[in-house]
Amino acid sequence: MKKSVIIMPLLFIAVIGTIYSGYRYSKEKNSNLDVNQSAISSNDKSLQGDGANGTEKQEKISENISTKERLKNYEASSEDLSLIEYLDYISLKNGQVTLAYYGDINTDEEWLKEITEEMDKVISGDFNSIDHSYPGYDSYQLYIEQTAQEVTGDNPDVIIYALPAVPDRIRDIGLTETEEYMGYVLDELVEEDTKVALLQNYPLPGEEDSVNSRALTYKDYLERMKSKSNEYDSLTIIPLHSEFESDIADESIENYFESETELNQAGKQKVISILDKLFKQKM
Repeated sequence: MKKSVIIMPLLFIAVIGTIYSGYRYSKEKNSNLDVNQSAISSNDKSLQGDGANGTEKQEKISENISTKERLKNYEASSEDLSLIEYLDYISLKNGQVTLAYYGDINTDEEWLKEITEEMDKVISGDFNSIDHSYPGYDSYQLYIEQTAQEVTGDNPDVIIYALPAVPDRIRDIGLTETEEYMGYVLDELVEEDTKVALLQNYPLPGEEDSVNSRALTYKDYLERMKSKSNEYDSLTIIPLHSEFESDIADESIENYFESETELNQAGKQKVISILDKLFKQKM
């Protein structure tokens, strides 16, 4: 009996100890499980991204894939690219592209500003346009003042060379001289990594019938310049003059001019529309 009295308290203590140990083990296990769940949740958020950051990452991946595909397509059809496609291709390839305006053109013209702004909107990379225009300069002046060297010094990817047909008529130089001076200029402009496009002027009602002492109109100079350009395989003609005439074949040209040489609003929109079409055609 005395022995039983001693044993009973010991058994009670042992049972209490076992219950307490089990409780501590269960609590620690639950605590570890909460930590693991938190870590898993955190990893999920890292993988998925949250809010704008996650969306930006996904968009960036998609954009990179799209850029690679477009570059691949451009390179596969590099001989058939339009002016706009070529500018876009170089901008994707190098991160930026530079277009230079050169020759007898006024970069303050409203229609030219709008055309340039539209280019900027569709070019994927950084688009830069630089002004090397010489309004009213004839072929001799462009040559003798070494203007071509100034353009190439800026290393543009594309040069739009506005042909000085009207200034050449006004200066009264011969067609042979026009061809000679133009050749000097083109020899400077045409480089391996530079595309050169020759831009015709739009028709000028006040100039069409004007002749110089050689009985030449500006159209005669345009034709000789076009003939000279055929000696260079890499050159492109932008036939604004002929396309404008073709577009308004059944209309009076005066409908598009405020004066003999200045476009009205309809004329400006006509030039923009034609150039937009020509810039999207194979060079």
